[in-house]
Amino acid sequence: MPSKHGITSVGLLGFGVFGQLIAARLYPHVSLVAYDPLILRADSLDSSVRAGDLAAVGQCDVVILPSRLENFRPRLKIFDPICVRAALSSMWRQ
Repeated sequence: MPSKHGITSVGLLGFGVFGQLIAARLYPHVSLVAYDPLILRADSLDSSVRAGDLAAVGQCDVVILPSRLENFRPRLKIFDPICVRAALSSMWRQ
């Protein structure tokens, strides 16, 4: 069932404590796909979350990164659209 915003699926790149909290909040409003090579096993999930690979998560309407930044390579650029929009708005006002 789509949410009121038309979102039907959410992918989680990371399924630690924060990823599980997000999943608990979003279920049953959207279908959930999670990828976390350190935690996920198909038998470790309840029926609200499907284990998937990066491609499956990438096919979701929305992808959330509830992951510690130290899990990514040094100097990796991760852009949060809200922060980018705020920074651009600030630059345009000047």
